[in-house]
Amino acid sequence: GHFTDLDFIQFLYTCRDALTSNGILFIKDNVLGTREAEPQDDAFYVDEDDYSICRSYNYLRTVFDLVGVTILAECQQPTTSSCSAAEIDLAFPNDIYPVF
Repeated sequence: GHFTDLDFIQFLYTCRDALTSNGILFIKDNVLGTREAEPQDDAFYVDEDDYSICRSYNYLRTVFDLVGVTILAECQQPTTSSCSAAEIDLAFPNDIYPVF
């Protein structure tokens, strides 16, 4: 299934509250657009075929801020057009949403 915003926020609260003082939560998600997208760009997209939700980078950052989680590090999964020949086996196809 896919998290609604309310479910996602509740999930993050539950994880945050369950973490020890040195605990870390890893999230890997498809992201609508890029980090450089304008804040007014589409916040999310709902796929009408499978009802999955793809949130924008800025929207996800807002949700994390709302819940009060600290982002320690982030990176974007390389795509086939952005990596070297040695990294090609680890790269995602170009025709999917960016993955952070």
